[in-house]
Amino acid sequence: MELGSEEIEAIQYFRESFSPLYIMKKPQYSAFAIMLRLATHDPLVLHMILAIGGCGIDYRHQWRDRRYRVSTGRSEDSPSKYRTLGLKHYSEALRELHTILGDKETAESANLDSLTSGLVLMIMYEQLHGDNRCKGLASHLNGAALIFKHHYADILQRVRDTSQSVPLMKTARSGSPRHLSQFCARLITRICGMDATAASFGLGGQVTKVLCRSLPESDDKNSLPTGPIKRLSSLHAYSGPLYRLVWGDDYPAVELVDDLENQQVFELLGASVQLRYFSSG
Repeated sequence: MELGSEEIEAIQYFRESFSPLYIMKKPQYSAFAIMLRLATHDPLVLHMILAIGGCGIDYRHQWRDRRYRVSTGRSEDSPSKYRTLGLKHYSEALRELHTILGDKETAESANLDSLTSGLVLMIMYEQLHGDNRCKGLASHLNGAALIFKHHYADILQRVRDTSQSVPLMKTARSGSPRHLSQFCARLITRICGMDATAASFGLGGQVTKVLCRSLPESDDKNSLPTGPIKRLSSLHAYSGPLYRLVWGDDYPAVELVDDLENQQVFELLGASVQLRYFSSG
């Protein structure tokens, strides 16, 4: 895809303004940085980055104009060039997702890191720029649940097999099983959190139900049955070494220490969100 000045500005917005809103890490060592890597060769991820960047710039301009009462001379019903850019790429991303899932062979060979990145960004897009009644958000959460049910179930069953754990998904040989990457597990955890939060407001909840059914029990036959919150927490634990393995020796020691210090905090946060979901049901 050939990128113009507006697309480049949208990518910069995603990297420098959008990403820091959702993470405590330095953006260059985050899940969003991995998405930017994927976007160099995956159209679904690139379209969603441009959609969020374009609409984000438009929102920032609207906020500034309202605050400082700046007149743009443009009709309120006429979208800005950045809004048009964002909507265009969001439509392209939806079309790309339909192409991937519409063909069984394509879906079975899809890179789940890229596919899950696209799902995360679509849900976040709907949270920020969707309709007032949240119909788009509810639709995407339910859609994500169906995708996990039909395309991830067998992979999630093998999540406890840490011997096959990899930070990023590798291309599997034809006929060989795919394994869940740590990056994909981290993104699924984020989607699950957004779904559980939305469910307490009467939206979503299907993602959490699907994951509770798909994630395996503990391998220890002498232990008590694993509860749903524990099973969901195991997904985050599985993704624990992600950033250290992705960046290797280039990963700063201060970031590694931060990961270790905050690991239990994030596990507690995830468990609290899930507890809120289960208690509200």
